[in-house]
Amino acid sequence: MAVRTNYELIDILTTDNDFSISATDLNTTTKVISTTPNTIQYFLHKYATRQYSVLRGNATVTKEEAYNDFSNDFRLWVLNRQHNIDKLYQSMFDYDYSPIENVDRYENEVINNGTETKYGKTDTLTGTDTTTYGKTDTTTYGKTDTRTIESATDHAGSDTTTKTGAEINETQKAGFNAPNDYTKDTKNTTTYDDVEDRTAYNSGTTENTSDSNVASGTDRLASTGSDTLSKSETNRLSGSDVVDFDSERELRVHGNIGVTSNVDLLEQEERYRLQSLAEMLLDNFINDYTFYN
Repeated sequence: MAVRTNYELIDILTTDNDFSISATDLNTTTKVISTTPNTIQYFLHKYATRQYSVLRGNATVTKEEAYNDFSNDFRLWVLNRQHNIDKLYQSMFDYDYSPIENVDRYENEVINNGTETKYGKTDTLTGTDTTTYGKTDTTTYGKTDTRTIESATDHAGSDTTTKTGAEINETQKAGFNAPNDYTKDTKNTTTYDDVEDRTAYNSGTTENTSDSNVASGTDRLASTGSDTLSKSETNRLSGSDVVDFDSERELRVHGNIGVTSNVDLLEQEERYRLQSLAEMLLDNFINDYTFYN
């Protein structure tokens, strides 16, 4: 059968152990609510004669064992309520409010009034265009032009010769020894004092021309090397396109609804602020694990 041993707190709270309590505020910062010396001092001052019951089989329980059991129970109790302790601390110390107001309501009204597009996207195009010229154009001229022209002039029609000058008539008498070819005694001879033969053409002229062009040699165009075009591009998009279909309006209603006067609210605030969070927690632990004999 298990043996229950009872000890007063004043008898077992005589050695060191961990009786501290901490909480985390809204900024996740650890805040100390009660240190070990303060907790022990509070217990001894208010609950020194309170009984702590220890149940450990048939073995004899020493004061030191009872103290360790009490300390372990305290740490387990705090661990199981740590979340609630954090919330209690935040409600008492992290929130700002007006003590004379008992209503503080926010309303968010959404009004459908069309579409609005906001552009937050940025297109950035980066890259380099590089043209490398390595081609050389060379023209070699080896052609020779030789022109041969043959021409001939032809006159058409009949030629007419005209003699000019003074005409002289001379009568010669044959001699006794004249040749036998003289048939008469005398011979008439006509001479011209100044004779000029003129040739007249009574029709036009025809000119025949032949023209030949002989080309020798060859024109050559030689290209060496090559043209190179290199290009690199990068397209980056940053930001976003936002489309708003609605507009919002926020309303806040706060103040005193009239059920409670401002004086009543201030009195409640005073009673609330006079409470000690550390004492509230320690009192709850003592009431859970100890009793009056």
